[in-house]
Amino acid sequence: MTEKGRARVNQRGARRNQMHREASRSDTLLRTFDWFKGLARYSLLAAVLVALMIGSVSLYRYIDRPLAQISVASPFQRVPQKDIEALVGDISSGGFISLDLAVVRERLESHPWIASASVRRQWPNRLQLSMVEEVPIARWRDSGFLNRSGLALQATDNSALSSLPHLVGPEGSSRAVMSEFRDVSELMFGQGLKVVAFSVDAHGARSLKLASGHAVVLGRGDVIAKVRRFLAIWQGELASRQQEINAIDARYDNGVAVSWRQNDVSS
Repeated sequence: MTEKGRARVNQRGARRNQMHREASRSDTLLRTFDWFKGLARYSLLAAVLVALMIGSVSLYRYIDRPLAQISVASPFQRVPQKDIEALVGDISSGGFISLDLAVVRERLESHPWIASASVRRQWPNRLQLSMVEEVPIARWRDSGFLNRSGLALQATDNSALSSLPHLVGPEGSSRAVMSEFRDVSELMFGQGLKVVAFSVDAHGARSLKLASGHAVVLGRGDVIAKVRRFLAIWQGELASRQQEINAIDARYDNGVAVSWRQNDVSS
């Protein structure tokens, strides 16, 4: 091969090498560009996510503002305003959303005169309380009162409750005494008689007083059976002569003993 031919071959080789180098540089630039493009895409996505998080937190903080007002929807007679304030006064600093309504309800229902309570939010920053008060249905011992379940209640002003039935029993027996009183009262009421007092002594002996003024001694044992026996005799023989009766002893299994107002004792 002549010198001229070898020169042309060398030139063609140099051009091919240069083209390879330029292609390699182009590939590198393209890869770099793709990398930056991917980085920009992920950076934009991350920026959007951060903005959403910041916006969400800001929105939550805006909605979860401290309570501006706590209102009581239902009127109450036995629950003083100061008691309500003491139970829920410290929740006003809580947020509108973050406040645990169940905790507020449990606090209210822990009050002895509150039978049930409901709590709900009112947009934008108010809380509404609704309460159902306990209803005393009997006086208990010296100064207390009982609800339908036999739970003891206390009232500072009991002038309006003096006409309630009076129940007496050993300490801690209010539920059991109330249960028996309700059973006995139901039986008596069915026969037109009203129980105004019911007592259980330390030995478990029962006695009661009717609205008519008659005292009935029931003693221990199956009180319901004794009441039924008394009612059968009352309707058959005693009701028509109740003005003559002073007291009735129903402790016996086969009848009752009657103390008469004009006579000594008859059974």
